Amino acid sequence: MDILYGCKLMIVKEIDPSTGLEKTDGKTARFETPQQCGINHQWIEGQRTELRGGDRLLSTVEEPASLIGVELSFTNATLPGEALALLAGGTYENNKYSAPRLGEEPSPVIVELYVAKYEEGNNDTSGITGYRKWTFWNATGRVPNYTAQDRNFITPQFTIRAKENVKADKPVYEWEDVTSLPSAS
Repeated sequence: MDILYGCKLMIVKEIDPSTGLEKTDGKTARFETPQQCGINHQWIEGQRTELRGGDRLLSTVEEPASLIGVELSFTNATLPGEALALLAGGTYENNKYSAPRLGEEPSPVIVELYVAKYEEGNNDTSGITGYRKWTFWNATGRVPNYTAQDRNFITPQFTIRAKENVKADKPVYEWEDVTSLPSAS
């Protein structure tokens, strides 16, 4: 049984436009203080056709719904500038972030999300047995929303959209179980 708890790490990786996979020697950024990430599937409902005759329904033909992507609602406790620029566009240099200009689109990235796994039963927070790693193969983010309020921390809230990576022949996302978090290099 998979017992998943908490949001531990999100890594953003630059995509090689020629292959659709991770760019060799490309930029990588880490969100090391995630608070939560909602994964909301986006569907296109199939068409439904009805045949009626008289006062009754004679037949229906219904196409299945199709998964076209996911929308991630991601909240992080801090705002690392280099990760923001890679995920949502804009620039980060010399401790200064500049938002994307009108007409500038952020480049697609690969997003990896890690959630801790535990054994069934009573566990201590240090009893992690591994991690569930979600990989979103073609994602773009938006500059986060902020709320500055007296006696409250600012916690950036991102919207990230992911879809199939046709060039690399990858689905909207995949997940796998791994034994440890990747080290920061």
